[in-house]
Amino acid sequence: MVKVVVGVVVVSLALTGCVAAPQSKQAAPEATAVQETRAVASGGRMAAKVVRPGVIHVQITNTGKRQLPVNPLFFKGLDTAKEEFQSKVTGEMEEIKTSAISPGVRISGNVYFNTTHKLTKISLTDVGGEALVSASVT
Repeated sequence: MVKVVVGVVVVSLALTGCVAAPQSKQAAPEATAVQETRAVASGGRMAAKVVRPGVIHVQITNTGKRQLPVNPLFFKGLDTAKEEFQSKVTGEMEEIKTSAISPGVRISGNVYFNTTHKLTKISLTDVGGEALVSASVT
C-alpha cells in the first residue's frame, strides 16, 4: 500500500515537473535469470535419432545439479547446408512434453520440425535461443 501511494506521488510530481521520474532497474534481474538458465547447460546430455523426415527422437538426461527446463518449442535443428529450423508443437502422443527435468532424470520423446531436410544437429535452447544441450542426429 505504501509503495502504491509513493508511486502515485512520484508520478504526480513528475507530471507537474517538480521531480524527475525514477529510473527502472528491471534489466539487472533479467540478466541474472538468463545467467542462471545458462548455468544449467553444463549439466545435460542428449541423444538424437531420425524417426522420419522432420521428426527427431531425443533422449535428454540431466547430469547437472539444477532442474533442466524442456519445452517442445525450444528446439533448433540444423541441416547439412547449415540452415536452422525451429521446432513446432503437433500434439502427437510421442511428442516430448514440457517439463523441468530433475538432476539424474532422463526423458525422451519426439521433436517435430517443418522440414523434410536431413537434420544433422539438434539443440535444446533456453528462452533466449542459447543452446542448453546439443546432439548430433544419427
